[in-house]
Amino acid sequence: MAKYIINHNTEEVHRTAERTRNCRIPEIHATHREDTDNDGRVAQLIRDKYNGCYWCYRSQHTG
Repeated sequence: MAKYIINHNTEEVHRTAERTRNCRIPEIHATHREDTDNDGRVAQLIRDKYNGCYWCYRSQHTG
C-alpha cells in the first residue's frame, strides 16, 4: 500500500498509516485518486494548494 493517497477532486492528501473510517478513502473515484510514496510530491502539492486530511494528516490540515 502506498504511503499517501491523494484525492485530486477535493485536493486532499491522506496518510495511509494513520487513516480512519472517517477518511472515506474507498469512496474516492479512481480517476481522482493517486497513490504515492513520494514525500517530495506530497510536500509540493501541500505548498501549492492541497490540504491534509483532518482525520489522518492533521498536521497539514488547514481547514
